[in-house]
Amino acid sequence: MLLQLTVTNYKNFKNTAVLDLTEAKITEFPQHLLTNSTDTMSVLPVAAVYGPNGSGKSNLLQALAHIQELVLNAPSAMTKDCSFAFDDASADLPTEYEILFRTDDREYDYQLKLLKGRVLEENLFGRTFDQSTFDVLCDRDSEGVFLCPAWEDTDVKALNDQTPLLYFLGQNTTEASLVRLLDVFRNVSILTGTSQDETFLASVLENPAQKQALLAYLPSFDLSVTDLSKSEDGFTVTETKNGVSLTSTWSQVSTGTQRLLVVLAALLLGRSTGSLILADNPEIGLHPKAFGYLIRLAADSSSNPLGSQLLMTTNENSTMNNSLFRRDELWLVSPSPDGSSSLYTLALLRKENGEKVRKDETYFKQYLEGRYGASPQIEN
Repeated sequence: MLLQLTVTNYKNFKNTAVLDLTEAKITEFPQHLLTNSTDTMSVLPVAAVYGPNGSGKSNLLQALAHIQELVLNAPSAMTKDCSFAFDDASADLPTEYEILFRTDDREYDYQLKLLKGRVLEENLFGRTFDQSTFDVLCDRDSEGVFLCPAWEDTDVKALNDQTPLLYFLGQNTTEASLVRLLDVFRNVSILTGTSQDETFLASVLENPAQKQALLAYLPSFDLSVTDLSKSEDGFTVTETKNGVSLTSTWSQVSTGTQRLLVVLAALLLGRSTGSLILADNPEIGLHPKAFGYLIRLAADSSSNPLGSQLLMTTNENSTMNNSLFRRDELWLVSPSPDGSSSLYTLALLRKENGEKVRKDETYFKQYLEGRYGASPQIEN
């Protein structure tokens, strides 16, 4: 479960940007919160990022995907230069990541500094939920490498500065606590907006219970789909109207229906695994009401026992409203003339008059009027 992401000198985020998925002190939609019974920390199951085209919304998702790749497949990830491009000085400064996350029984803080394909610093801290301070699990800087007692038998002589330590450990030890930690990174799913997303639907159809759950939701979207199947030739979709059934191939189904089935499948699959889903503009091709229903499904903690989360970008401004979201679930990316962007949540925003955003405001209307910033300046 993701608690917080911090990035510095990453693409358009020249300065430090923090995405915080822990509860802000606001009162709306308490049923959205994923609350830990041990320390009562509450975490958000969904966050939506709005902003102009080209502002860098997608880069937040890409930063998380890059961290996942650095931990699980470092050789390809280390070759990527992610520093801020519109400032020559930034090329000589490190790209910095920090990610706070939880497993079933522990909280972790992972920090990584990269510069031109080399690891400058790397730290991993961990604690149980009843601890007030973190323990050092591994630490790596110019002076050497420290490993906690559980991992200290790992031979790090072959470690070089082109390889993250956490990736190296994952390749060289099967110690149980490390495997559980790495499972958090393996349990990140990415909706790409391409045909690759169809693997989510295929996975759901392989499980009879999940398939029935998906079919049970479809009448809520005013769809007459009564059966779905997957074969070597692809998907087939059966619709029934007035007692007459019609079976179509996947290519014969509208792109909007395809997209709805795929996104719904991804959310249901995420619920069964407790995964973090990264979705870049999942609303494309969907009716706003259908997209709103999917948001409600993602935000409903009562049917989310494993703590699945959805982090998405969107340009569907009609969904920026107080009937769907808490203010701390709404995030804005605002570009500056120098090419850099800032990130902030509606829950902490102060408008030009110094007032906070109220929970009874018409968010999307105020946003389009420019009162929240992060709105494109389009001239007549």
